[in-house]
Amino acid sequence: MEEVNRALVALRAAVAAQWQKGAEKSFDESYLMVEELSFPTTTSNEVLSKCVQYTEGSYISSNRTSSPFSGLALFQVTARLPKTVGPVSFYMSVETRSLDTSRTRQINLCQLLQRADERKIPFVNVVLGSSVIGPQRTRRSSGITAPFLAAATDAAKRVPTMSLIAGTGARGSNSLLCGALRRVVLLDAPGCTYSVESSSRIAEGVPCKTLDGAHLSGAGDVYWRVNAEEEGFDRILSYLELVTSTDVGQTIENVDPIEREIKYVPGINHDPRWLCAGRPTLHGLEPGILDVGTFTEFRTGFAKAAVVGRGRLGGIPVGVVLSENRTTTKQLDEEGQPIDCESPPNSASEAGQVWFPDSARKTYEALRDFAQEGLKAILIVANWRGFSGGMRDMYKEILKEGSRIVDALVACEAYDVSVLTYIPPFGELRGGSWVVIDKQIAPNNIVVFADPTSRMNIIEPAGFCKVKFRDNREVTQTIKRLDQQIIKWQKQIDETESADEKLSLQSMIVKRVDELMADYKRVALKFAELQDTPYRAVEKGVIGAVLPFTDTRMRIYWSFRRRMAVYALRRKYVTLSPSTTLSEAEQCIMAWAEDDGVDTKDDRRVAEWAEQRGQESHHATTFAHRFSVVRRTYIQSRVLELASNSSTARSTVAALAAIQSTSGALRRTPLPTNVEGKNSKVRSVSVDAFSASSDVSTLGSPVLVSPGADDMTHRRRCVSSVGAE
Repeated sequence: MEEVNRALVALRAAVAAQWQKGAEKSFDESYLMVEELSFPTTTSNEVLSKCVQYTEGSYISSNRTSSPFSGLALFQVTARLPKTVGPVSFYMSVETRSLDTSRTRQINLCQLLQRADERKIPFVNVVLGSSVIGPQRTRRSSGITAPFLAAATDAAKRVPTMSLIAGTGARGSNSLLCGALRRVVLLDAPGCTYSVESSSRIAEGVPCKTLDGAHLSGAGDVYWRVNAEEEGFDRILSYLELVTSTDVGQTIENVDPIEREIKYVPGINHDPRWLCAGRPTLHGLEPGILDVGTFTEFRTGFAKAAVVGRGRLGGIPVGVVLSENRTTTKQLDEEGQPIDCESPPNSASEAGQVWFPDSARKTYEALRDFAQEGLKAILIVANWRGFSGGMRDMYKEILKEGSRIVDALVACEAYDVSVLTYIPPFGELRGGSWVVIDKQIAPNNIVVFADPTSRMNIIEPAGFCKVKFRDNREVTQTIKRLDQQIIKWQKQIDETESADEKLSLQSMIVKRVDELMADYKRVALKFAELQDTPYRAVEKGVIGAVLPFTDTRMRIYWSFRRRMAVYALRRKYVTLSPSTTLSEAEQCIMAWAEDDGVDTKDDRRVAEWAEQRGQESHHATTFAHRFSVVRRTYIQSRVLELASNSSTARSTVAALAAIQSTSGALRRTPLPTNVEGKNSKVRSVSVDAFSASSDVSTLGSPVLVSPGADDMTHRRRCVSSVGAE
């Protein structure tokens, strides 16, 4: 850890020096990239290769840019005075002797300027001036921006990309560039803006500019708002410290023991960040799930109903998505609508445990970025009761934003990301919110745990009771059907002939119903709640296990380690046998673990076994031989599939014969002589077995076993006999 800290200190010093070096440079035009790269002369791929070093390290550059400007060429304006009283006409002109022929590109006569009497006056339109004015300036600025914008968009899909906006900020096309890099660190200083140009607001009919300034930290692209440039660099470097640098996940030596106790005990109404980071108290910190001091939240000003961040769990970088269970306030000015300068800021309250369009978008983008950054572990602390369904939310495409969460979780399977969903104490997961994070979306990558006090179902018990008991009349019917005293009184009413006695008994029944009404409703509510318990969900296979909050740190840690190690083996299995699904590959690996005497229900034992076998998979071991058999079986099945097609049997056999003739490592075998004609039969196809000492990456060439081979050898080496009638 000391070496890592020294390296970070050195990196921070180098970054500060480079930033100061960039600050001392000057530029002669308003749109000029001042750094080592020559953007106007480079292509998108060249910019990408220079700006992003995927294997050697990170690239940090300091740029001083602003938006492109527009200019005007100067013309002469001539007024033609009438001889009598009347309107004055104007026209633009230029003296021929004043023309700079070296800068003149075109001279045209056109009919553009109208006089007051509707008669047109010819005038000379001369295209003059340098390349920094007029529409050609737009083309030049796009020539600078477009290649880097395309490169930044491509890089953002592969590696973490960030922008630190300082100085006078970023406007216009530069703000688009920062948006393409996705993660923005904004300096909270006067004059530092991140917005569109004020002219665009004027074009919308708004006489004032309301979208400039650091108060735009509520925008979705702004990750942090800092007070100094050095703090911005610290934020960026701290973010990069939590990015894994290996394909199988990075685990550093941890100073926070994984066996430590979780001292924080959440209540019904609490800050969700305390679940991961711990709760600060007068007596010190009550630690939570993650390692102490590692949780970092970002995009704090945007979509406060969802909390996203990252941290470490036992040294493993983990992406975190939390649900805010308290009521939050949203500034309506953040929506970018034109507002009156004199009107006060508008705000609205948003209920907790609900996904709104902006918070659903925030969740989706966080999951997408975690997967694309190479994080191998994502923790979702789920406490949602559903999606907001008002008309305003429908106009803002709440359904579309919610479906994108499903897209992000499906993509996690392609990136081999382990997703663990945990329903916290007193948490709820209901309705549409359950659908978008259910483990059936990506059954090979999602695991769901729940606290004993959590609840899950389609609707809440109170709503379920209202569906079953639509009004008090149905409850009354239930009471009269079940209560023995009322049944006895009802029988007496039917038997007696006295009207007074009937009225007395009926009044007693009404009084009895009123007394039992609250009790029956309470029992019905409790009965409905019993259907929502996590124990029932485990029994029905809906979730993986019931996990008390105090045990989450150890259990989640070993679950992540197990799945990261198993996913690495699974990916290798699928690479050697592309026709195998991820689920089939994992089942086969678990069968190997059982053969080695490992309890597959114990995450710790499976993790240690898979990590050890992953290190042995490239050496001469029994486990390496298993992978060689996987590859051999795949080649056999492919050859049989090709050979079973009678139209391609001859070409397949000829190709295999050519491979066999050039392979010196494999035994030469005579080709079958009965592969002739359309109705010929391919009796057997096999592949020479790999030796246990061979490298897994070296794939053997397929050979054909002759029909005259020894009977026992034939049974051992042949896969099957395929006939084409």
